Amino acid sequence: MAVIIFAVYLILVEDTSVLDIINNKHFEEVVKAIIAIKYSWPWVLILRFQGYEPSEYMPCRTYISLFK
Repeated sequence: MAVIIFAVYLILVEDTSVLDIINNKHFEEVVKAIIAIKYSWPWVLILRFQGYEPSEYMPCRTYISLFK
């Protein structure tokens, strides 16, 4: 679990523009989603926090199943 959280952190740190958009509160939400073993949800959150529409970057079935 810690490895996944660390990997997400490295991805966020690597792109400084992401750090400008994702604050500590957003990062905590991503970590909570990972801890809850909802691995698709953190990517939805990250895309939303960066101003993208997650449904354009994920398979439809995956995106729809997150909201059921």
